[in-house]
Amino acid sequence: MPSSSQARQIFDWLDNDHTELQNAVVLIEGGGLAPMIQAGHTMGMSFTANAAFISAGARFPTYGVRGAAFTMTLYKGLPGDAASVKIAEKQFSNWGDGEVAHIDVAKQAPGVYYLEVSNVTGTLAWWSSMTVSPGALAYSDGVPASDAKSRFAVALGDYFE
Repeated sequence: MPSSSQARQIFDWLDNDHTELQNAVVLIEGGGLAPMIQAGHTMGMSFTANAAFISAGARFPTYGVRGAAFTMTLYKGLPGDAASVKIAEKQFSNWGDGEVAHIDVAKQAPGVYYLEVSNVTGTLAWWSSMTVSPGALAYSDGVPASDAKSRFAVALGDYFE
């Protein structure tokens, strides 16, 4: 698994349309929307991975205000589904504008997953779009969102040389 520094480099490569290190199993681009994630609320994105992946992430603007903190959690399954299983959870703090948060996981099989942000303090938003992305859906507080149809999300496959 990559270190945090290596992961930042990988996502930087992806941000600049380079994929030499890993294949993007899922890449849902954010549009011109960036709805705020309010304290006490959650925001999420479901996605369908058609291949195995080892990392999931998303890009979060802060409108130029540094210092937000939040929890990002990856689930297999959808919100409200009794069969949904928490895969991993990670805390982030002192967040800077436009950074990419990621969670490294053991290799996950193809399927439907849900990436959620919760426990937000400070100013945090999630790049989003009103464009429908097949096999994916934006959520707010565990139900389909009214502020977006999709949110920026990425799931990366194994490394290769």
